[in-house]
Amino acid sequence: MRRRVALTLLVVAFAAQGCSPAAPDGAVILYRDGDGAEIVLGNDDGITAPDGLLWREGTLFIADEGGSAIRAWDGEQVTTLADQSDGLISPEDLRFDESGTLWFTDDSAGGAWRIIAGGAERVDRGRIEESEGIARHPLGGIAIGDGLSGTIYHVGAGGSAVPVESDPLRIAKPESMALAKDGSLFIADNREDRLIH
Repeated sequence: MRRRVALTLLVVAFAAQGCSPAAPDGAVILYRDGDGAEIVLGNDDGITAPDGLLWREGTLFIADEGGSAIRAWDGEQVTTLADQSDGLISPEDLRFDESGTLWFTDDSAGGAWRIIAGGAERVDRGRIEESEGIARHPLGGIAIGDGLSGTIYHVGAGGSAVPVESDPLRIAKPESMALAKDGSLFIADNREDRLIH
């Protein structure tokens, strides 16, 4: 049994083969001030090519791209919240909305996904083809970036995906997003090597 540790900063490491669903190795590494780093989760725990991480109230949520799963780790035990049986292929990024619902993206399956009792459901009805970045939306719900069209969508609790009108500055691939303190979005456009605000 693993000991419970106070987490300071988490770093993801995965195999040199890349972060594709086929990558066989992956690990979550813990860095504690003054103690260096240690691998706290790996293949023996079912972790394969972790991608997105989200820390909330003593639990680390993991978008395990290589394992086609969303997992939770409480410092001692890994729990699979959703996996291939729910339709996941390569989950990317995770965010909680204001109601506490855990949402995530899947760049291969596309769509806006949320965790429900007993698994996950895709709620956008197919509008988002290659979901990448995700953030809380200033009006509630979440914002999801479509890597294929470059469109940012607002997805509310009802699950409908509505395109967000954007600046004339074209977004090529919204890989990651964050909600700023003033309610605006930061968007990492990794196809054009730029940060948009």
